[in-house]
Amino acid sequence: MQKTKNKVIAEEIDETQLKDEADSVEEERVSRAQLKREANAKQALGMELVPLADKQLALFDLPQVLLEAIKDSRKITSHGARRRQMQFIGRLMCDVDPEPIRKILKDLRRGKQVADDHFRKCEMWRDRLLKENEPAIEDFLKACPQADRQCLRAFVRDAQKEAKTGKPPISARELFTYIREIII
Repeated sequence: MQKTKNKVIAEEIDETQLKDEADSVEEERVSRAQLKREANAKQALGMELVPLADKQLALFDLPQVLLEAIKDSRKITSHGARRRQMQFIGRLMCDVDPEPIRKILKDLRRGKQVADDHFRKCEMWRDRLLKENEPAIEDFLKACPQADRQCLRAFVRDAQKEAKTGKPPISARELFTYIREIII
């Protein structure tokens, strides 16, 4: 009887160990769908690198093979060949840590957003100056005291004359350039 109790206890211990091992294998095993999602995410990240300029690519610490693949993909015009090249870039991205790349891309996007906001602000001031004239000039001088009142008036006056006569908006462009230099 003692042997059977020990045998039962040993079997219970073995079953518990097997369950623990099975649970650890389950935790370590990643589903094929998850692996595919990760591979697609890395391929998409690689695709975001393709349109970047060489100067911007230099900010990333990428392997030489990946840099060459990215540069080669810019030259490919065939849809099928381009798709295969993107898959190749995705495979190469599996060897690279994606987090630093994501951080640098985020910083680049933020810089572009700031530049776009500055551009829109300059456009808004130019349109307002051309539409409202004197009140807008006063508001602009309050916002940017370093601006030259006479220069602003001359640009606005010339741009309004060009608009009335149907000439190209050369003075409006010069006004925009002046505003862009003043607004920081």
